[in-house]
Amino acid sequence: MTAPPRRMSPAARRRLATDLRHVCMRISRRARFENTQELAPHQFSVLNQLEKGIDRPGALARAECVSAPSMTRTVSSLVDGDTSTARPTPRTGAPRSSA
Repeated sequence: MTAPPRRMSPAARRRLATDLRHVCMRISRRARFENTQELAPHQFSVLNQLEKGIDRPGALARAECVSAPSMTRTVSSLVDGDTSTARPTPRTGAPRSSA
């Protein structure tokens, strides 16, 4: 028979959340610095969305669950690296991307 789980105090829960956030940031930073691939994982994910036909920055941001400015930077880096092209939509002239 196992003992019932212990409840954490609010202070202990905050400490745990802070520690977990710091560990995640360190892992993320290390993964970025040690990445030897030509494309970063988030850039590859955006190219995958472009292949699916999602080509507007706002729609890409929603699909990837990131802010619009963050997606604009990602798309700009793909265009600058000649991995993607930007073109206006025929009807409104709003920017679109293509792989």
